[in-house]
Amino acid sequence: MLTETILLNNLDKILVVGDRFLTIEEVVSVARHSVQVCITNDPDILGGVQASSLYMGRCNSTRVAEEQN
Repeated sequence: MLTETILLNNLDKILVVGDRFLTIEEVVSVARHSVQVCITNDPDILGGVQASSLYMGRCNSTRVAEEQN
């Protein structure tokens, strides 16, 4: 029951991991207590990630279309 309580309490916690070194306690909180992880809150970096994802999606679509022809 205690484990379930810890898991439910940690669903609303988010640990940003991309802007600094992590402590042992933070790693344990993710590994054992289901704390959610976010790479960054930096809008420029998130925009770059989104652009990369869109680019890879277009490349994959093009490759699949070429394989079908």
